Amino acid sequence: MVTGNTSQTTGVQVLLYDGTSVSPLGSRIITGDIETSHDMLRASNGEIFLVTSNNDDTANDFYRFDTATNDWELITNDIADGGDVSGFAPQLLEADGFVYVTFTEFGGGTSGLTTVRYNETTLSVNDHTGGVLDVAIFPNPTNGIITVESISEVEYIAVYGITGEKLLETSAKSEIDLSSLSSGMYLVRFTSENRIITKKIIKQ
Repeated sequence: MVTGNTSQTTGVQVLLYDGTSVSPLGSRIITGDIETSHDMLRASNGEIFLVTSNNDDTANDFYRFDTATNDWELITNDIADGGDVSGFAPQLLEADGFVYVTFTEFGGGTSGLTTVRYNETTLSVNDHTGGVLDVAIFPNPTNGIITVESISEVEYIAVYGITGEKLLETSAKSEIDLSSLSSGMYLVRFTSENRIITKKIIKQ
């Protein structure tokens, strides 16, 4: 990955080296400031994430590489607080099936270290020797009870809110009771040995 100024276009360009040649990975991300800090992460499921920051705070951004469009998808904060998802000297980390962005935040007379967890979905980490964990859940949307069907052995189930907090956990194999949860979208994470898959569910 390099930063530079080409034809008055300053930004971050990611380059892919395949062992014999170098080619751009997606388009250049415009930052407007040559003094740019950035970090990149290839997650365990193969997805690539990138964070950028510049001196005038106009390009504090978080991206995921979209293989369908062969370009960078800007990830924004769709939670009510509307906070930043990147900032000065950003760093990326994967832990427990999630991607985290940690950065320094300045402004409003306060400063501090902020960590944001990417929760569009937990990362699907597959056991390379055990195959893919195959799970189906229904009905979706649901009024409370959802049925679980799996050709693999599910050992553990956890339900997360969209902000990443764990709300329920169970060792049940065939159903999950969401009756105690408010209406909204949730993430249901199924674990079997070191195989993980996450499904979205709507509670009516």
